[in-house]
Amino acid sequence: MWRLCFVFVALIPLIASVHIFGADGAANDGLKAFGLSASASAYVLDDENDVVKEMPELRKTKKEFDADARIHNALQAKIKSSKTLVIESIKEHDRLKDRLSVITDPTAHNRLILRMNQLVIKINEAVAANKDAEELLAKHDTGPGTKYVDAVLALDAKAQDITKKYEQLAADAAVKAAVTKANRGAKSPLKLGPSPEFATAATELAKYRSDIDSEAIPLSEEGGVQNLTVLLNGETFKMTIDSGATLVTIPREMADKLNLTPGPQDPVLEMRLADGHAIQVQQMTLKTVRVGRFTVENVTCAVMAPGLKDAPALLGNSFLSHFVVKLDQKAGQLHLTEVDKGQTNSAPTGKITVTGRKTPAE
Repeated sequence: MWRLCFVFVALIPLIASVHIFGADGAANDGLKAFGLSASASAYVLDDENDVVKEMPELRKTKKEFDADARIHNALQAKIKSSKTLVIESIKEHDRLKDRLSVITDPTAHNRLILRMNQLVIKINEAVAANKDAEELLAKHDTGPGTKYVDAVLALDAKAQDITKKYEQLAADAAVKAAVTKANRGAKSPLKLGPSPEFATAATELAKYRSDIDSEAIPLSEEGGVQNLTVLLNGETFKMTIDSGATLVTIPREMADKLNLTPGPQDPVLEMRLADGHAIQVQQMTLKTVRVGRFTVENVTCAVMAPGLKDAPALLGNSFLSHFVVKLDQKAGQLHLTEVDKGQTNSAPTGKITVTGRKTPAE
């Protein structure tokens, strides 16, 4: 008898637990209909996992980008320092040269000659160092920056979508009822997410995105003009900023690399250079032009005729007109602020004025 009673009593909690499990399962099924599941701290969207899992890789990409930026900034600083040294040394050399003509004392005369010779050596060394730094900067791979920007934009878009879903779920009466039902009888009721891990990731991504939105695009000065890295149809090139150029203008050799071959169907335009010299170009369209994080699609461009030696590649207004452009030459940076993301390029006709660097053929 006692044995039977014992068995009966032991079954009571088992039956109760089966009942509770069944009720929780039904409640959780209700949450699953909204894409929610229970975590240790909250009822969260399953999509959270994608963002949280990708954050370590993004942080690694950011480290690569930061290291790349430090190399670029160091080269820029070296170029600036070398140029300053050359300018100051030339000024001192000229001052000493003027003094030399009026000094009659042989010892003082020889001392000035020695100092002037030292300045010449210093100038030559600075010019060589500047040339080396400019060559390294021209070859510098900007891939880490592009990779980082793409990764931030993609992951931040996911995080923003999830955050928006949470806002919609929090205002949904059916979701509130499902959460209340799932918490029924629980010792530690769970709230609707996000989870702390996702919230941390979303905050971090917002900071990364803010940094990108206000990014300063680095420039390199070569031959007295400001150049920057531009992606044309996904291919990397160095181009000169020219707000006086109506179109993005590319030499034929660059067009060949992009498989842009002008044909009889492409309009012929006259491009008038700064000295009044006119050359003919053909109008075509680039699928994409990208600078930093900014990409403009279907950009009208001018393709130069073949054989123009050292013809400049110009980043003109068919791209720049989409932005408020601020050129900080002292800092060696370009700041772009988007004015109309949906704007498309109209095909210009007539003459094109180019105020930038000239080609030797002019």
